[in-house]
Amino acid sequence: MNSSYHRPTAWKQQLRFLSGSTTALNEHTETFLPRAQAQNDNAPDDEFDMEYFAPTQRWKSLSSLSSYHGGERSRVPAIQQFLRWLYVKVTPRSRTGELEVMKNRMQMGTGCDVSQLPGLSLTGEILFLPVFSKHLSSVLDSLGYSKEMAEFRQDVLQSLTSTLFRDPRYVHVVIGSRNANDVFLGTADIDTLLVPKNIICTEKEGIITLPPDYTVVEMLTDKCTPGYTELRLARFGSKNLSDLRSCFVVDNGKIYVSSNLFRALQTRKNVKLTKERYLRSEILGIAVRPQKVVNYGLRCMCPDILKRWAQRRRAQNWPPNKTIQHVTRSEATLVVDSRINPSVQREWRICFFGAEQLLVRSLNDTQRKILVILQCFARTYFLPVTHRISSFVLQTIVFWMAEEIPQESFTSSTLLDHTLDALRRLRDAVIDNCLPHYIMPERNLFAGRTDILTGQNLCRVMTELLDKGPATFLLESVTIGPALRQLDVEAARKYQRLRDDLETACLKLLVFHHDPNLEDDVWDFTPPHARKHPDVRRLQKTVVAIVSPDCLKHPVSVCCSQRINAQLRWLLT
Repeated sequence: MNSSYHRPTAWKQQLRFLSGSTTALNEHTETFLPRAQAQNDNAPDDEFDMEYFAPTQRWKSLSSLSSYHGGERSRVPAIQQFLRWLYVKVTPRSRTGELEVMKNRMQMGTGCDVSQLPGLSLTGEILFLPVFSKHLSSVLDSLGYSKEMAEFRQDVLQSLTSTLFRDPRYVHVVIGSRNANDVFLGTADIDTLLVPKNIICTEKEGIITLPPDYTVVEMLTDKCTPGYTELRLARFGSKNLSDLRSCFVVDNGKIYVSSNLFRALQTRKNVKLTKERYLRSEILGIAVRPQKVVNYGLRCMCPDILKRWAQRRRAQNWPPNKTIQHVTRSEATLVVDSRINPSVQREWRICFFGAEQLLVRSLNDTQRKILVILQCFARTYFLPVTHRISSFVLQTIVFWMAEEIPQESFTSSTLLDHTLDALRRLRDAVIDNCLPHYIMPERNLFAGRTDILTGQNLCRVMTELLDKGPATFLLESVTIGPALRQLDVEAARKYQRLRDDLETACLKLLVFHHDPNLEDDVWDFTPPHARKHPDVRRLQKTVVAIVSPDCLKHPVSVCCSQRINAQLRWLLT
């Protein structure tokens, strides 16, 4: 919402200046006010905002200011109404930026004629699939899903992870495939895993190569489900964590690390952290904000598994050799699987978060957009049936496609073709109840995930998507549909330029926000807080110019700064 006034004291000074002639002007204003209202109603659209177009609404907003300062009156005198109308006329108001205008137009234009979209017929059916695929690709670029923006987000995410989390006892591992595509404007949007530095799980051959101050745990995968392992204590280092002792169980004279006890330890730590935050808030008198659950894991070195993955035969040249080399040198992470049977007390799940992020970075533009469309389908159509079709499952489908299909065929004109192929692969995996893990094909991602009824419902939904065509469902999508209807080629380019500039500036400000050497509040756009660092001042000017361009003509007020902060996330999502 635009700010209705910038200097309330100026209006009060005008009112005091004319307060002596209030009685004399009352009679004149009674006849003048209707004519002023008519002139106000005939004002051009760019002079008034939609919410304040009616002068009575504008006066009600200023009436609340008067009642706040001087007590509420039973009847507003006509001279006071006239002075308010005059104040509205002479006070500069910040106009809505172009990005917000285009966003509002997209959200409101639900009744657009779909026959005008490239490649569609009068009834909304696809006539030319390559033409509509190119239009869909350009629209996804405008919404922030271009490869350049995704890579920039990953670079910022890596920079924040290395500078923000500086606990010497832990390594912060970024988890979740959503961070590769989604927008994040704060650390609450980043999913991380706390991994102790001085505890390493490894295969038997790698134990003797580790320093003596590390606690070493041996992996035993022979008797476990594929993709899982048991942990047997091989050596307790000099730098140990006392908490790990509470997770030990003894079997036939050998010490194992129990995943069940580690889950209980993790729960106790989260409860303790919540209590400490609550007590601190009670002492300081502040409200307790909800906090995400902190997850913990263990470092894992499993070169044999990654070596087998690197040496397997591939039909196409994906991933590139450079990516394969980086993946083989990456570490895995052992986590407690929440879906595992509690009776299985010693099994840990092997995860390759770092390797998966490297593989996502090696996807081309079309392959990334296939993943975005699948995630959109999952949130809209699969989630009401089951939450088991996660972003990790969809990411695995795209990985297998990238390895089996030539890279030259993944272009903007074949985007929908490959999206339909991905849906067919997902449906076949649900029917067979089998989806091999990309790095460990012996592990079935659908093992124990869905029952027969849920699988039937999923197959029915995916069959409807395939039969009716993706165009109908994409136009009904909350995320992609409004932009697909409203943005033509030129509008999509303009929207992409404004949106990418705004997100780039916000992510750079986020990096400055967590710089310990910077004392400025980068999210305070009022002038006194943005004059020290020249880069911060330049980035703030970019944000203000896109969100509220008229604020560049005068010093940004506190109300305008709050409005800009409130609009940022809405404009970028």
